[in-house]
Amino acid sequence: MNNNLYGICSVCFCDGKLIQLGCTHQFCESCIEQTIKKRVSQEKFLELKCLQNGCNYRLPKTMLIKHCNPQEFENIYIYQSEDISTVLDILAYCTGVDWNKILKLTLG
Repeated sequence: MNNNLYGICSVCFCDGKLIQLGCTHQFCESCIEQTIKKRVSQEKFLELKCLQNGCNYRLPKTMLIKHCNPQEFENIYIYQSEDISTVLDILAYCTGVDWNKILKLTLG
């Protein structure tokens, strides 16, 4: 993340200091914080991604810790862990020589 940028936030259109996410999209800290708090309050834990529509970059844990209280962060961690465990039933690790891939299993 780059925190030394200035420009116009694409969410609120305010001119000021921007934070560049790992995906290179840039937003003001206020919009990032408001988005995190809104999604957490609505229990949309899997939507803790970049604010840019269609971007799937997940906000880093350091950013979530900064803008969430400890209970909210714990809820995010538990929910995301549970969501992953539901997917594990249909995934398998292929142990073939030099393959090193995770495969989705289909029944049939």
